[in-house]
Amino acid sequence: MSEQRKPTQADCAGCYNDFYNGQGAEQCWHLKSATFIKARLIHVEKVPPYLSVPIKTVPSCYKMQRYVTVKPEALDKDGYWR
Repeated sequence: MSEQRKPTQADCAGCYNDFYNGQGAEQCWHLKSATFIKARLIHVEKVPPYLSVPIKTVPSCYKMQRYVTVKPEALDKDGYWR
């Protein structure tokens, strides 16, 4: 069984906490413990159902302003939050 790849700074592009890149800090404080998860990045103003939002692989600590990170299993078969 192969070991899963750990997130790197390149995977943090677009994250709200990505201010450290180019700002003098070595890396994000969450990066060391982060893993990859499959999630839908749902805008806070989007109305359900959410099945049209694609599933992406992002670091577990990934945050975007005005978006909610939702694991696929959190939605029912019709695309609504359980």
